[in-house]
Amino acid sequence: ATMSSVVVFDGEKDPKGSHGAAKLVPVTLKWGKKTFTAPLLSPIEPGSNVQPFQRQIEAITQVPVHRQKLLARGGWKGTLGGGGSNSGAAATATRTSKSLFFPTDLSLPKGKNTLLVTLIGSAEVLVETPLEDRPKFQEDMTQKELRLHEAKFLHDVDVDVSRGKGVGDTDTDIVALQYEPGVERICAHRESSTNSASANGKMRMTNKGEMIQYNRLVTGLPQWQIEERLKMRRVPEYQSGSESKSVHSSAGAGADSNIGNDMNRPVQAPVPVVGEVAMTMGLELRRAYVNSLATLHDGTLVSALDDGHVQLWRRGRLVKDSIHGSGSGGGVDHVVSFPTAMSNVGADAKADLDVNTNADVGPHFATAGMGRIRIWSADGDAILDLGVPSGTTPSSLIAGSINVIPPNTINGSDSSNNPEKGKKEKEKKNLKFLACCCRVTRKPDPNQFRLLPQDEEGRRRRAAAEEQERHIQQSLNNASRCVQFWIYDDHNGSNSVGFGAGTIYPPSNGAARAAPAVVELAVSNGHNMIVCADAWGGLRIMNWVFQDRYNDERGGGGRRRRLRPTPKQSAQLQLHCDDDQVDCKISCLQFIDNNNILAVGTDYIQYSEEATQQERSGVIPNATLLQVTNPRGAVCIIDVQKSRIRAVLHAHSDYVQCICPLPCGGILTAGAKMDATVRVWEGIEITSALGLGSSKYETQSSGEEGEDWELPPLVLTEARVMKEPGYVFDLKVLPDHSKNVMGPGGVYAIAAARYNVIKIII
Repeated sequence: ATMSSVVVFDGEKDPKGSHGAAKLVPVTLKWGKKTFTAPLLSPIEPGSNVQPFQRQIEAITQVPVHRQKLLARGGWKGTLGGGGSNSGAAATATRTSKSLFFPTDLSLPKGKNTLLVTLIGSAEVLVETPLEDRPKFQEDMTQKELRLHEAKFLHDVDVDVSRGKGVGDTDTDIVALQYEPGVERICAHRESSTNSASANGKMRMTNKGEMIQYNRLVTGLPQWQIEERLKMRRVPEYQSGSESKSVHSSAGAGADSNIGNDMNRPVQAPVPVVGEVAMTMGLELRRAYVNSLATLHDGTLVSALDDGHVQLWRRGRLVKDSIHGSGSGGGVDHVVSFPTAMSNVGADAKADLDVNTNADVGPHFATAGMGRIRIWSADGDAILDLGVPSGTTPSSLIAGSINVIPPNTINGSDSSNNPEKGKKEKEKKNLKFLACCCRVTRKPDPNQFRLLPQDEEGRRRRAAAEEQERHIQQSLNNASRCVQFWIYDDHNGSNSVGFGAGTIYPPSNGAARAAPAVVELAVSNGHNMIVCADAWGGLRIMNWVFQDRYNDERGGGGRRRRLRPTPKQSAQLQLHCDDDQVDCKISCLQFIDNNNILAVGTDYIQYSEEATQQERSGVIPNATLLQVTNPRGAVCIIDVQKSRIRAVLHAHSDYVQCICPLPCGGILTAGAKMDATVRVWEGIEITSALGLGSSKYETQSSGEEGEDWELPPLVLTEARVMKEPGYVFDLKVLPDHSKNVMGPGGVYAIAAARYNVIKIII
């Protein structure tokens, strides 16, 4: 037998034994943007070992042999070289015979005078960090290491606390947005500054620039950035004595009453909101919109969703997620907070309203939707269910307080003769009320009377069914014209009394047409006033009065005088257009201060020429007509006491669906979807417009008798558009709860319900 000859090259064997007859192949090396050719590179001999060629490459490019991977289109398949350490058994074991030798049939590609070889590899030397210096994740730590890390972290926090950092000296405290002042906020600042994960491992950087993810539902700016931005907007601290400087207040005429009688505390409005999103709460992909927002007295933010969920947000977290009602049929349309915390509901109220006595009876806010009203505690526990007429659901919900302190006589003796008893009675009589108007949701079945009866009995049943349907529709229409209210006693004692429920009926003025449905409500807590807006553009002003009612004293043998609060109409206004084909309607309304100033958003109703008189809005008898020239997108500032329009804000291209008064005296107005903007009306502009209108009014009213003294209202058309949040459903102010706040000088944030999330704007 004959054996093939073996040729040795650089200590390696050529398995093919055909080296002597091979033809050399010239090579061009491409490495990144660099190209190398002969004489730096020697030609390749087919079937030869790869390592001599790799050592030439290493001398030229400084790429180590074990990092080199060689590719040649038309020369060989895959890569040659690489895979392992520089030398030794490990390198030999990790390489195959294909990667050690060039192909024996290696030749130049057709039409080419050189073989293009591509080099993959880097010349940089990777410096490996020692294991003890590498960052450790909590998942990789032992229990002992976790305890040591936690002890060190708490020790650093204690050092900061001992130095007075972050405890009792915070400049701002917006409860829904910021962490608790003290240890929690210090921990957040330390974690943000070191760019590490939070103590619970949930605060991680996102791809939104400076935004971080607090938890699954909340993303926003780091806490230290939020605090710095709020500090920039904060008013300089109030000074006293000769150091104080008089500054102009843009909070309006009622600002002094909010501060007190201390003349050494000058008032200055904070820098207005810029329009930057500080935090986003909620799931952006959730199939539910946020319909309404409310702020509790302790700063907790409450959101109502159209899938029936009621959520409580505090310190950048979702602290409670409850359900408004069971079953289907819509979501939560409204949420309102009581002006102050109510302590206990009286025994009479429990009997009248079916109170859950096992719950913590402390009503803090109320929700409306799905044909019911539910009252909740501060912890988000349902404690009261209030019913509305079947076939209707609340279309507007308000909560307020009755500040009038009625006299109280027990056993025939007036408590005013006894100072101590009178003081106690004043503390007891702080009444809170809740009121709503309803819209009809029950629709008649169009196919109910489609088939004609064939006999006398069938015709009789049909007539009875038609009469019953007319009676049901009439009852529902009557319910939509009324306002229901509930009153509670805010006294925390065993003698507290709940007055139960009541109804505000439409005025009986003998008009030929039935009264319109009530569509919106507004409340002024400072003046015990309720405004009912109807579908004809009417504004019915109601004030609380007290009526005497005597009950026998239980077990005492005497008589107890109880004064029942009852709403009484004080004025009737109606917004009106001169055009016969257009009527004015009300989209929203909100009191903007405690001086009888009401902001009313308006829109128009377009009629066709064939519209009958019954289809058009009527004129309310004995109503003071207020002329509106262009109602679409306008906000009328109405002086309720003088029954006139003081100013008109007209900058939106669509109707205004939300009005939010600001602590500095300004106003936020949110346009509907065709406008989709939030505009800021500065407090100085509103105050100037109201003051100018008042001076004109007083000057003209002092003229000769019979003179037409009423001038057109001042129209403002320029307002700053906020960059964020855009189209929203509701706006609420998040006040500052820090100890340094005095009067309107504190900073604030804005909570905006934008589709299925809440955006907090600073």
